[in-house]
Amino acid sequence: MCLPVTESTEILPEYQELAEEYPDFAGWISIYGTDLSLPVMQEQEDDQNYYLTHDYKGDVSEFGCPYIPYNCSFDSDNVIIYGHNMRHEQMFGLLQMYQNPSFWEEHRLINYDTPYQHKVYEVFSVMIVSTEDRHFRFQGYTDFLSPSQTHFYINECVERSLYDTDIVPDDDSRLLTLVTCEYSLPDGNGRLVIVARDITYYG
Repeated sequence: MCLPVTESTEILPEYQELAEEYPDFAGWISIYGTDLSLPVMQEQEDDQNYYLTHDYKGDVSEFGCPYIPYNCSFDSDNVIIYGHNMRHEQMFGLLQMYQNPSFWEEHRLINYDTPYQHKVYEVFSVMIVSTEDRHFRFQGYTDFLSPSQTHFYINECVERSLYDTDIVPDDDSRLLTLVTCEYSLPDGNGRLVIVARDITYYG
């Protein structure tokens, strides 16, 4: 179980208007040194595919919008955010660049703001995982039930990483997992999974 984190109860001024107008608003993600800067929405259980085909305003869009699954939230131990792998590095198409270690070296920091707090994460694993992998169902790890479960998830991420980042988070770390489609595996089951540890200063 991750240690509790002190989180403000006041919405950040820059997100007040978005939060008031769009009840599903769950924050903003950006990657330092790139053009990726996007709102993140919270998926609703009764319409789990909505943000695959709609933008954050609710307009129909082939680009969709990055979203957190309904069984996760922006304050989960492991925040999972899904987004489309689009051409020209649009949406989460940029994440493909993380397969190159030199790109990771220059863009290892990811900013994910919840509506209430600015947070910074450091990428420690870049994986290609099949959605049919029964041993490691990465999408099922959002709130860890025990330190051993956290350790398993982190260890799998480190072992499966395409390259060694020399970063092994502690078992009480809070994590961010970004997921998009990856097409090297058969039947469209591949997912590119970028996992980062929270390095926000909570002083």
